[in-house]
Amino acid sequence: MRKKHSFIFLLIMMFAITVILGACSEKEPKSITVTADGRILEENEDGEDTKDQSEKYTDSQLMEIGKEYSAKENVSFELFKVSSSEAFTSYLGYTTIYYKAREGQKYIDTILSLKNNSNSEIGPDLFSVDFVDDNGKSYGQGTIALENNTNTSTFNIDTDWGLKHTIAPSAEGKVHLGSTVPLETKNGNIYATIGGTTYKIPYDSSKNISAAQELTLGETYKIDGCGSFTISKMMYAESQILPSNSTGTGSVLTIKESENIALAVYLNLTNELAEKISVRSLLWGNAYFSDGNLYAGTDFLENQSGTGFAQRFISNSIESSETSSAVYVFEMPKEYMNKPVTLCFYMNGKEYTYSYNP
Repeated sequence: MRKKHSFIFLLIMMFAITVILGACSEKEPKSITVTADGRILEENEDGEDTKDQSEKYTDSQLMEIGKEYSAKENVSFELFKVSSSEAFTSYLGYTTIYYKAREGQKYIDTILSLKNNSNSEIGPDLFSVDFVDDNGKSYGQGTIALENNTNTSTFNIDTDWGLKHTIAPSAEGKVHLGSTVPLETKNGNIYATIGGTTYKIPYDSSKNISAAQELTLGETYKIDGCGSFTISKMMYAESQILPSNSTGTGSVLTIKESENIALAVYLNLTNELAEKISVRSLLWGNAYFSDGNLYAGTDFLENQSGTGFAQRFISNSIESSETSSAVYVFEMPKEYMNKPVTLCFYMNGKEYTYSYNP
């Protein structure tokens, strides 16, 4: 009996060490494969619920973009966007913590913008989600994750997103309702139950569901009490990225990988917060391509004259009430240079998009 106990103890310790090593890794993102209800998958498990639920949600009401709904007293929400991916992740599209669907499946992520003006925190237990495809097949209880909108220099995306996260009183945040479905799923209905009320959101993988605002070059976009930005121009660079004022002598950015090119987006950025803030915390940028690839931007502040770039990691923050010129750089393989790209910028929980077709 002692040998049996020792063997079991050894297995437990090996599993614990594996979990600890995975959680402490800084070089690789943490990927957890889960079922629709948030359970970690065993090798031969199937997360799909095949029960026919086509008649279950006949009393649901349609949820629409641009309309505000109430979950309970002093708690309101709006539909932010619906996206699909093999990874369930932060609405910013980049984090070192994400939840990966098993092979052959994808997540349909229904994202809500929530305002919690109540005196108590909002947790995942207020929400549930089911997806029913156009054949009436239900995929059961989905995965719920919450994250806070953050516009301070202490922003830490790893701790502001997750399955056990909450949205504090007097705070705003995003609610993710994730359904795992087969990759080939094209149509169906998302049924989101929030505070006892069920809402229907039609899903069509060929259509875009988003509350994002489309950008115009040269126009200023402002969020009171947070900041504003204006994109002046954008261009591809094959070897060097010049500062906005290239008439004088100044520093340039060099693309080190010869097989890569970079899309440079030039902008002015104003910090209206009462504190100093990093560029990436005030404005975050991603480049999306039709094949599903995402390239996160890297921000570089220019010096005051615009003739060169400030030293990164020494001066990459904007003082309160200050306006700075910056360049967002999206580096990618050269094969993407002539492909249409959708640029997404995020400020204080709001999304802005620009379609660039070189």
